Amino acid sequence: KITTVTNSSKGNCVKWNAISGTTGYYVYRKVSGKWKNIAHVYKDYYNSVNGYTVTGLSAGKTYQFAINAYKMVNGKKYMSVSFPTVTTLTKPAKVTSFKKVVASKTAIKTSWKKVSGANGYIVYRYQNKKWVRVATIKNNYYTFTKLKRNTNYRFCVKAYKKVGSKTEYGSITTLTTKTSK
Repeated sequence: KITTVTNSSKGNCVKWNAISGTTGYYVYRKVSGKWKNIAHVYKDYYNSVNGYTVTGLSAGKTYQFAINAYKMVNGKKYMSVSFPTVTTLTKPAKVTSFKKVVASKTAIKTSWKKVSGANGYIVYRYQNKKWVRVATIKNNYYTFTKLKRNTNYRFCVKAYKKVGSKTEYGSITTLTTKTSK
C-alpha cells in the first residue's frame, strides 16, 4: 500500500509500507495512459527501502504512480501480485511579479503573473501581527479596500490547485506597499 506522497512544485516523494522479505521495488509513473518504469529501488545490507523521490515534474500537474514489489529466490525474480497506485498532484508554482498597479487613499489594486495549472489564488493581508485571509479568487488581480490613507501595508498571495478532494498550495509571495496621501 502506498502510504504517503509528499509534494513540492518540482517533485513528489512516494512512500509505501515495506513488505517483509522483499528484495526490492519497481516504481512506475503513468505516461500517456501507459505505466512506465521510472525507478528500481532495493534493500542493501544496511537498510530497507520504502520510498522514492520523483523529480523533474511540472508544477501544478496531476500524476499517477504505482509500486510493484519483488523477491529474489535462488536467482529467480518473483513479482508481487498487488500493484498499489496513487493519483497525486504537484504544488503550483510560486506567484511571481506581485505588484501594486494603482493606489488611492483607501484602496490598493494589485496584480501578478498567472500561474500555469492553478485553479485560483488566495490573498492575505497582514494585520494585528498575523496573516488574515481576505479572499479566494480565480483572477490574477485583487483590490484591497477599506485602507487608511498614507499607510504602509503588507499583502501576500499564493496559488492553489485542486483535483477531487485534494488541494495543493504554492508558496506565498509578499508585497509591501503604501496608500496615497
